[in-house]
Amino acid sequence: MEETVVVVLCGGRSVRFPGANKLFVYLKDKPVFVHTLLAFKDFPVVLVIPNGERMIFAQYLECYNLNPYKIVYGGRNRQESVINAVKELDGFKYIAVHDGARPLISKKDINNVIKDAKTYSAAVLGVPVKDTIKSYTSTENGLPLNSAKLTTFDRKNLYAIQTPQVFEFNLYKKEILCASEEYTDDAQIFENANLSVHLTIGSYSNIKITTKEDIAVAEAYMSNGF
Repeated sequence: MEETVVVVLCGGRSVRFPGANKLFVYLKDKPVFVHTLLAFKDFPVVLVIPNGERMIFAQYLECYNLNPYKIVYGGRNRQESVINAVKELDGFKYIAVHDGARPLISKKDINNVIKDAKTYSAAVLGVPVKDTIKSYTSTENGLPLNSAKLTTFDRKNLYAIQTPQVFEFNLYKKEILCASEEYTDDAQIFENANLSVHLTIGSYSNIKITTKEDIAVAEAYMSNGF
């Protein structure tokens, strides 16, 4: 049995990618999520998909000769989706959670973050933020209030967090099943439980496909060997 199981989340609604499920959009010669699964071909993978889309996923899996360890249905949000996967698992020492829409994850970054998780019990990939980051108070439609005051953060202390995020399995299972709030990031669960999470420096090429512009960026990385 492998020490590490990988949960690949493909249950999102692609709300910022109008007109298509971004996971099925072709990146060069394959759909986005197929690139992602191929990156983890050396691990048992739990594929989390939307209820009602098993047939189309099955067609792609057959086409590219992919055979996930398990396929489970997602929940109402990311957290419920991971819980659905965790409840189907036993016997692993570590769990890695990865976005299906991050197809350019490198073998080097996968190995590095898993290695760090084995040392620190929890590790996530991240890269230093390049831009100046500010916050402001906004209205419901996202526009700044007329009286909004900008606040600038110290960029040298900011990192853009990526996936996979890797955790000691039993500890992670305990914390996620007990979590009383909704989180968009797995490491938050550990943070709110006052548990340390190690930051593993990743790669800028490990982008998440969110908008149509990201496809062109990802293909540019691929053309340069990312």
